[in-house]
Amino acid sequence: MDIVNRYVSVWNEPDACERRRRIRSLWAADGTTCHRPLDAHGYEAIEARVTAFWGKWLRDGKYIFRPKPDVVCHHGVVKVNWEMVTVPDGKLQATGLSFLALNSREQIQHDYQFNPTATDAEEFDNLVRLTWHVRPTRGGEMAAAGSDLLVLDEHGRIHAEYRYEEQRTT
Repeated sequence: MDIVNRYVSVWNEPDACERRRRIRSLWAADGTTCHRPLDAHGYEAIEARVTAFWGKWLRDGKYIFRPKPDVVCHHGVVKVNWEMVTVPDGKLQATGLSFLALNSREQIQHDYQFNPTATDAEEFDNLVRLTWHVRPTRGGEMAAAGSDLLVLDEHGRIHAEYRYEEQRTT
């Protein structure tokens, strides 16, 4: 998926000018990227956050980020599981999850990042994450599983809901 590849490439990009160009083509001008208390709004703040992140984790060439293949899209939201691996052997070092809410031009309006998992959603005042499982009342195999991400407005009401059903393995 093009937007996922472009998103990951922003975080991996070593050239500052190219990184800036990619950010401006991928995010909306008033877009955000949010991870725990780090809330970057607008191109300059997003660029500063990505640059600081790249400097901390990728500058020495020991790691890269890559998307996992289980990307899910649903009504203008993209769920991306990603991992940080060592170079060149690809050993897993960290995992995370990003919810990308897109605008009508398919640019990132909001980038909600969770590391190590989406269970960190309680750290954001306007997000609620629910994990669910459907099982028969008398026991047996799980019928379905998934998660919902609720985006709340300033009054605590649900502004948007996104459901992601997990693939069952049998």
